[in-house]
Amino acid sequence: MKFSIITVCYNALEDLKLTVESIARQSLQDFEHVIVDGGSEDGTLEYLGQLADGRVRWKSEADRGIFEAMNKGIRMARGEVVSFLNAGDTYTPQALEYVAATIDRGYDYVFGSVISGDEIRSSFRPQDKWYTFDYYTRHSVGFFIKRSVHETVGLYDTRFRNNADMDLFFRLVSDERFTGTSTRAEEVVGSFALGGFSNTTPYLDRITEELRIRIKNGQSWPIALLLFLIRFIKHIRKVKDYS
Repeated sequence: MKFSIITVCYNALEDLKLTVESIARQSLQDFEHVIVDGGSEDGTLEYLGQLADGRVRWKSEADRGIFEAMNKGIRMARGEVVSFLNAGDTYTPQALEYVAATIDRGYDYVFGSVISGDEIRSSFRPQDKWYTFDYYTRHSVGFFIKRSVHETVGLYDTRFRNNADMDLFFRLVSDERFTGTSTRAEEVVGSFALGGFSNTTPYLDRITEELRIRIKNGQSWPIALLLFLIRFIKHIRKVKDYS
């Protein structure tokens, strides 16, 4: 089983080095590393040019956001399983081994247990999608999917600049042709670097986009709007912080 690990980066050389090193340490070595750079000017291109690993393929050009870059990586992928490990995020040495064993049990996609800050995020609860998007571990680091399934479900919808991953997961878990699961809690696949893209997005923009995702994917307006209002009121301080 060959993995295509996709890394998106932009002017993040030192973070990228950590990510590349963690991939090189994998106990399961059947992988390719696809790096999509947004046109960095911090020495990233020189570093990539010096990598002496034939499994690393990369391209560098301007893009219109992180999800367009991820779509580029998916189109470049050749492996049977696609995953995302963005600059600064790292895998544990047995990450791919854990996931391969899980997929071999008959699953189409897997959410691995992930260290995020001081906690381990584990489990997968697709039935919760109707009232929360907090039903999986992490996108970068934690998400692994058969490439054939990704091609069937589709790419990231770049109209959702902040939460296109949530839209993809909603489509994926709603498709009864495919089954997913999580690794065991102790099978930690990696660590998620805090302070990434999602943390820089104004809270109101995030929950407004989540409302649009719910409507797009068939949830009724009244329920979707109620969920939006609950989050707005519950986290009013976050909204004010960006006003």
